[in-house]
Amino acid sequence: MSKKLAKGMTKAQLEALSVEFDKPDFEPRFLKAPPEEQRRHDRVLRRAKLNRGRPPVGEGAERIQITA
Repeated sequence: MSKKLAKGMTKAQLEALSVEFDKPDFEPRFLKAPPEEQRRHDRVLRRAKLNRGRPPVGEGAERIQITA
């Protein structure tokens, strides 16, 4: 609801519009992401999964010795 619409309404009208949000079992409806954004999101997740974990020796990892 835009601010402009809310400004011209009475308190009773606003309460009538918001009744569904006051229900304890209310679950908001989410819109699906546009295909372009969904592809970008999936690509970022795939890249993050590939870069998980410890790097193999020789690719940024160094061997160290710990003595007590």
